Amino acid sequence: NGESIPMRDLELGNQVLTANGASGEVYFFSHRRTEGLFHFVEVWAGNRSVTLSQSHYLPTARGLVPAGSVRLGDIVTHFSEGHLTVDAVRRTVATGLYAPHASGSAELWVDGFRVSEYTTAIRPSVAAVLLAPVKALYRMGAGAVLGDVYHATESVRGFLLGYPSIASIKA
Repeated sequence: NGESIPMRDLELGNQVLTANGASGEVYFFSHRRTEGLFHFVEVWAGNRSVTLSQSHYLPTARGLVPAGSVRLGDIVTHFSEGHLTVDAVRRTVATGLYAPHASGSAELWVDGFRVSEYTTAIRPSVAAVLLAPVKALYRMGAGAVLGDVYHATESVRGFLLGYPSIASIKA
């Protein structure tokens, strides 16, 4: 419906706008941590910004680039503004860490910017193969089961994929 939803409120089954312009259904989160402090990168272009984990890929004119490696002068895509030049990159800390996956495209619009659903934890081509059966199970109606599995394995995935919160690092 064109409404913006804060990432913390995004749920399985929500419809999101994918980069190909179609609506996609959120079928999985590779991580969805509502608590804990995490390191992020704010990418600014044309007085607009998007905040991503350092390992989240951002499509640029150079290809998929981890947000932590975005440079001044990189070209990114904004939904309403088109191609914009990155004019600032700032490090920040915020609460929560999210990586939704939606049907229809591996790229979504977040805060108006085209972003990848992939991170550096797993090579995008491998992640696409690994997510295919998850997407198929969701389409067959196994969304509740996938949600239960997701919640049951959240701390293990966070440990294996290297997503400790700042609080857990200091502990």
